[in-house]
Amino acid sequence: MTGLQRLFLEHVGLPCGRVWVSDDLAAVAVWTTPTSGEPDLDALGPRLRELAGDRAAAAAAAEEAMAPHRPTGPAWFLATVGVAPGRQGEGLGRAVLAPGLRAAAEEGHPAYLETSLESNVGFYQGLGFEVTAQVPLPDDGPVTWAMRKDPA
Repeated sequence: MTGLQRLFLEHVGLPCGRVWVSDDLAAVAVWTTPTSGEPDLDALGPRLRELAGDRAAAAAAAEEAMAPHRPTGPAWFLATVGVAPGRQGEGLGRAVLAPGLRAAAEEGHPAYLETSLESNVGFYQGLGFEVTAQVPLPDDGPVTWAMRKDPA
């Protein structure tokens, strides 16, 4: 997981997205935006497959299963968000997500995310997201929720 999070931060968020971190670096949110450009997925492919290991085929099948539920128009996509385990519950996740949600709304674009933790669904609903799909992933993958927040 650490390698995957680092990849999203270094090769997606920083070069072609937006990143917000808490002052103490205990929390981070990484977004792609309609104007941020696309990461070079061909270049990232080998590293993604390496990180997925023997689950690479399952990861590809999961991407295929989620694709129909993703926005087709311009949207802010939450690539990843994380809070240091010892700091969870302090509001840091909300704090690093807020600037991206504001920016998406100011631009008139929806925000979109996917989560495979049912416990996260209520957290995101509290931020104004609505579940748009609940997808059982193939190859014994988890149920994943597609969630969207339309601009106010």
